Amino acid sequence: MYNITRTWSAARHQPDLRQISVTVRRDTMVDAADPDVPSGVLTRRERIGWYAYDFANSAFHQATGAVFAPLLLDALATDRAWKLAGETSPSACDDASDPSTATGCYACVRGLGTRIITSRNPFATEAVNTPKLPGGMAPTSFVFAAASASVLIQAVTFITLGSFGNYGTNRRRWMKLASYVGWLSNVLLVIVPVSNALYWLGGLLYVVANVALGVSVVFYNSYLPGMVERMECVRNAIEAKKLGERSEEELNAVVERVTNELSSVGQGWGYVGGTSALILGLTAVVVSAAVGASTEWSLGIGCAITGAWWGIFAEVAFKMMPDTPGRVPPTGGLSLLHGWRNTASVLHKVWTTDRPSAYYLIMFFFFSDGYSTMTTVSLLFASRDMCMGLLSLMILSVLVPLFAGVGNFVWLRAQRKAQWTTKQTLVINLLALGALLLWGCIGFFTSSIGLQQEAELYALAILFGCLLGSTQAYARAQFTELIPEGHESDMFALFEITDKGSSWLGPLVAAAIVHATDTIRPMLIYLACELIIPALVISRLNMKQAERTGEI
Repeated sequence: MYNITRTWSAARHQPDLRQISVTVRRDTMVDAADPDVPSGVLTRRERIGWYAYDFANSAFHQATGAVFAPLLLDALATDRAWKLAGETSPSACDDASDPSTATGCYACVRGLGTRIITSRNPFATEAVNTPKLPGGMAPTSFVFAAASASVLIQAVTFITLGSFGNYGTNRRRWMKLASYVGWLSNVLLVIVPVSNALYWLGGLLYVVANVALGVSVVFYNSYLPGMVERMECVRNAIEAKKLGERSEEELNAVVERVTNELSSVGQGWGYVGGTSALILGLTAVVVSAAVGASTEWSLGIGCAITGAWWGIFAEVAFKMMPDTPGRVPPTGGLSLLHGWRNTASVLHKVWTTDRPSAYYLIMFFFFSDGYSTMTTVSLLFASRDMCMGLLSLMILSVLVPLFAGVGNFVWLRAQRKAQWTTKQTLVINLLALGALLLWGCIGFFTSSIGLQQEAELYALAILFGCLLGSTQAYARAQFTELIPEGHESDMFALFEITDKGSSWLGPLVAAAIVHATDTIRPMLIYLACELIIPALVISRLNMKQAERTGEI
């Protein structure tokens, strides 16, 4: 064991990263059973454990949160509203394009959404006036309200508990507790279809599960800086620099490469796990519907399946992940106010001493909202404006996480070959996402291309998936490089607050746009700006790697 102090700074001239990446791959293959492994070196078992938790928890936000729960809550809330009004919803038309169809039925009309057919000849429609829930809330707004509530509670919880992971061996303990609460709430969604009167319970369980997921991810992400420090290749590079055998730029390159590798591989396995859970859940939904179960019960079973996935693989992760020690708790112990004081102190320090990092967080607020809202908007656009059926929507929902996992590994290899920095790779990804949205804007001027055909939506889902996972991984990696030692948990709490705290913005703007224009397409312009403008700003930031002082 030896004490070192080093300052990482952005290198103007990068060394040959291809050579370094080979060294990383060789040095990181460490076996815990090897008696020659020095104390403190990150083992293969620990890395697998860290990857396994992303593999586990992705089942919620890629399956339950993105597909099953919104559909379940919307269906239950709509049924409840009609029941309270003492009415029944209009029946679906057999063929809305046929002028001979009976009037008074409803159908999806491309560009307008679900409409009631009011005239056979000429073809005319009117909006469906769905009854309101108690309090005047529209059923379709219930899911957005639940999501907004979870964001608010997440922000408060992150600040309160985030710094706890910096002290003692609390990281895994808090991570396990949050995980148990999250996956159990996820599984309990299966009981909600007992009655549409329980739609509020579904919303509550969704909020609890989403908050618990966010809390567990704060502590999960806080492992990353310490894992980079413990990689044998990083330790060797530090020692080589002390002996004058490596330059500071070469050390920076090794650290950056290892950070990107760990973050990208973890993100990649997360999408593999989330996609697998989604496919398993979809299979359960289809099978249950085929044997006569209602749509609500089928979706509830899908939630239970994905919740069980989260719980089972989380246990695998916890058995492999270590209780990494943090700082000694302050005299008198920790209070619930400690996190608030600590967060305020960190925010003040970042803003006054490292303005580029503060600007990065601000930009992250907007582009994380952009790519997270793209998923919801894409499915809603496909359903409302393109009139795609449930099966097509399910295919779209699978394509995104499936290719996100593939994209992680592809972009990692591309970065190594092109010798791009973390910042450069992130900027390229954001600009590419913005380009996808601008393609959809072509549809303002023509009806032949620009997301006017179903095939374009499938292609968009594939390309979006290839970029989404990589963007998330490099956004996390870039932030990791900015964290000073000893502030991992509270800084990642700030990271999660910024990430989740922006998730209300896109849906709110989308709701306003749809209300004003009765179409979702103008939302593409807004989302493109949320991605392209931050990319341009980040490309101009001169971000330096944080000063890290510690025992290795």
